[in-house]
Amino acid sequence: MFRLSPDAPGPLRNGPLVSNWFRMDANGALTAMSGRVELGQGNRTALLQILADELGTRPDQIAIETARTDRTVDEGFTAGSLSVSEGGMALRWAASALRHLLLRIAATKLGTEGHELDIADGRITRDGAPTDLTIAQLAPELSLDIPIEELAAPRPPEMRW
Repeated sequence: MFRLSPDAPGPLRNGPLVSNWFRMDANGALTAMSGRVELGQGNRTALLQILADELGTRPDQIAIETARTDRTVDEGFTAGSLSVSEGGMALRWAASALRHLLLRIAATKLGTEGHELDIADGRITRDGAPTDLTIAQLAPELSLDIPIEELAAPRPPEMRW
């Protein structure tokens, strides 16, 4: 069992690995996994926006599966604003870790430092300019069985895409 810092979102206790929250197929199609349920309050939309902000993509570039007990993390019950305040924060941390994993691979491919890179509209950018790399192209080299807390550093609000 992983020990989490007190700052870590509670749902990460039941899903501490990036692979608990994301799947990426060989073609680069990204699916986020959330244990939350859509009950008409717009959770799905809010969670997709959180993911897109953190990953530097459009919401339509991410699929999301919710409340699939055979695939998603047990996040407890869906009530009030917990889906966004707790579930959304867990997804933000997981997406942050995924972004860092993608940028590590991209840095190696581009022969540069990771701090020079970012993601915008699903493309890797270098010092703000698009490169030839996309998230989808990095998928075959991606291993998601990494503890989220080792890499999570969510973007500050002013840096969100």
